Amino acid sequence: EAALASFEGKPTTDDHPPELLTPDTVSMYEKGHAQNIRKGMDEWEGYVIADLHIHDRSLIDAIQQGKREISCGYECEYVIMRRMRMAHTARKISEGIM
Repeated sequence: EAALASFEGKPTTDDHPPELLTPDTVSMYEKGHAQNIRKGMDEWEGYVIADLHIHDRSLIDAIQQGKREISCGYECEYVIMRRMRMAHTARKISEGIM
């Protein structure tokens, strides 16, 4: 839920920019923004749905001419978790002992 909510109000760009968006770089790439982020339902289950508000003429024209695919840019932290549970104990038999 937190990841989904984090997309609210985020900038929309035309393709992925060559660098992460920051307050110093966003004005170079922002073409609109996303809002009303929600989980898809019915035939859209498993998808993220958003209303994209585009205010850049070239991107508006591209969408009107058929551009449809979108891809979310994000940062994440990978965490490796290992969980060990005891399965059994065994008495080790030394060589030569029967």
